[in-house]
Amino acid sequence: MVVGVSSWDVTRFRSLFTNHIRTLRAPVQMNPILNHSTSTYYPGSTSGHYDVVIGYDYSVGDNVYIYEPAGGAPQGHIYDNKTAWDTTTMVRAATMANPNKNIIY
Repeated sequence: MVVGVSSWDVTRFRSLFTNHIRTLRAPVQMNPILNHSTSTYYPGSTSGHYDVVIGYDYSVGDNVYIYEPAGGAPQGHIYDNKTAWDTTTMVRAATMANPNKNIIY
């Protein structure tokens, strides 16, 4: 299901992650635009692609575990994938940077 999240605040994103990952045991597909102001783990910028939130740790902060399919340095036309931690605040910012402002779950 594709859901518009333009009115969602950080608290609603946290609730979504805890419900889907802990309760439903299901990841959440994001549609972010990454750059220096929307990501702490991605060194470049993207014009929009898909990431998957696969975990979280809110016991010591605002940490979300992300599978990033284009996370590494380019090898020809192929980018290595990576997993990384970022904050719910940054995940929301990256989602809001995309004109579509949607997620998939």
